[in-house]
Amino acid sequence: MALRRGEFGQAGSLLTESLTLFRALDQKRNIALCLTGVAEIAIAEGQPERAARLLGAAEGLRTDIGAILAPDDRDRYERGVAAVRAQLDPAALAAAWAAGRSMPLDQISAV
Repeated sequence: MALRRGEFGQAGSLLTESLTLFRALDQKRNIALCLTGVAEIAIAEGQPERAARLLGAAEGLRTDIGAILAPDDRDRYERGVAAVRAQLDPAALAAAWAAGRSMPLDQISAV
């Protein structure tokens, strides 16, 4: 809810805490959802390359486990993808996305 209200500081703190817990529980689907939320914050803060890495990492995790996004989650994800496409040239987007997709789970929080 904090993210939807534009309270990015609070949302970032809650997402970071959630990432820590989900990583400890090895819940990759929930980690991917959190990464999408952190990507939304990165977009709002003018960090499109970071957002692309986060979205790439989220996609990589979902691919690894065969997870499918629920409609609401898909909408958020697709809005994020559209935003980074609008802000980055294709080469920068591809590089950031690939870096996120190939990032090991233990390094994802540093994206």
